[in-house]
Amino acid sequence: MLSRTDVVAIAMVAGTGLAAPLGAQTVFYDNVVIDKPFGTTFSFRDPGSSEGPMATWTLDATLASLSVLRSAAPVGSPNPAVSTPFIIAGGAPNSLLVLGSGGIGSGIGTPQASFHVLRSDSSAQIRIEESNRLIQSRNLLRLLNNGPSTLRLEDKVTGQFWAFGALSNGNFFVGSTPGLNQGFMLSTTGDVTIGGTLTQGSDRNSKQAIEPVDGAALLERVARLPLATWEYKDAAGVRHLGPMAQDFVAEFGLGADDKHIAPGDAAGVSLAAIQALKGENDALRDRLAAIEAQVTALAAR
Repeated sequence: MLSRTDVVAIAMVAGTGLAAPLGAQTVFYDNVVIDKPFGTTFSFRDPGSSEGPMATWTLDATLASLSVLRSAAPVGSPNPAVSTPFIIAGGAPNSLLVLGSGGIGSGIGTPQASFHVLRSDSSAQIRIEESNRLIQSRNLLRLLNNGPSTLRLEDKVTGQFWAFGALSNGNFFVGSTPGLNQGFMLSTTGDVTIGGTLTQGSDRNSKQAIEPVDGAALLERVARLPLATWEYKDAAGVRHLGPMAQDFVAEFGLGADDKHIAPGDAAGVSLAAIQALKGENDALRDRLAAIEAQVTALAAR
């Protein structure tokens, strides 16, 4: 049991922020309760050298929170630098932080992973935020593994899930159950493979500056567009047929740059050329029909 003198001594240390003298005997007590308005503070101070900084760790308990603070400043400095690396806010949920044998748990007493977060009030969330005002690209999440790294998004009710990440061959994939079908594949060389239909947006309401095209003029441009078979430098042996982006842009002025061809633009040019050919074919048919009628009339005389 603590004597009245012991309690007063502890209260004085708590109220003034002073630590016991260096080398003093350390005594541990059970069931120590200190009542003090505006919170209770325990300080653990390293006086440092005569020229070095004086560091103080402070355990500060109030109704609002329990905090661990650190201050460091040269001896005699009136403005020490103070940081608060650890805070437990008042009203924190049960099992807010658990260091279990299986890992660290938040909201769960028996974590089942290296870091396990559990909530039952729709508040479960992991947030990574960089507050530096300098606007620049930053890597905010990094996964390291002796092998491919993947992420999994799972529906606990149905058991269905989506997974995405790297494959052993270095490609990136997006897949889903059943069987983890790889619906999307991006190779290290930029090749995209999908397991279904590629659907591009073409809603009239999403477009502006709509202008009709001259199919006959486009047909002439298609006729003089250089075409060739070729293969990509990083995919030797796989042949393709088509124009070069530079020639395509020079003839039609379509696309974001002269290094790429949008599939929709190539399809649009082809459709316009087909329509022009259809018009020419119809005209030739009408002319042929007229000639045949004239021949028939001459033969009947």
